[in-house]
Parts: sequence; structure tokens; C-alpha cells
Amino acid sequence: MEIQYIGEHLFPGKLGNFFVLLGFLAAILATIAYIKALREKDSSPEQLSWKKFARTAFYVHAGAVFGIIATLFWMITQNLFEYQYVWQHSS
Repeated sequence: MEIQYIGEHLFPGKLGNFFVLLGFLAAILATIAYIKALREKDSSPEQLSWKKFARTAFYVHAGAVFGIIATLFWMITQNLFEYQYVWQHSS
């Protein structure tokens, strides 16, 4: 059971954690899919399938990175000082 304080903003932290995990997993999946696409024969349907999956995973990764940036920007502009990074790098 976590202690929750009145007025504490937990949602931005959980959203940021979600984007970090999503970005990490999407990067790993994109890397594996691109490697599999390179190992398949040229122009085979399986290669095109792996390439399509890898591109989709890469776009998800890029979206997650922009989500992290947006969440961090939101936390800094709203002065959510319960987060250490915001407390150290904003006034």
C-alpha cells in the first residue's frame, strides 16, 4: 500500500513511466524485426511482413519518445516539484 498525500500529482509520473516502457519495448521489437527482415531472402513476403512490423514498432517508439518529452514539459511548466528532476531543474 502506497502512501498518498493530498494534492500529490501521480498521473504525470505514471504516464511518463508508461512512455518509457513503451519506448524501450518498441525499440527492442523494431531491432529484432529489422534483423529478421535482413536475414530473410530479398523480396519474400515474410521479409516485407517483418519490415512492416519493424517500421510500425519504430513509429511507436518515436511516438513514445515524443510522449516522454511532452510529459516532462508538462511537469516542468506546471511546477510539479514532487518529482526530483523538476525540483532540480526548474524554479
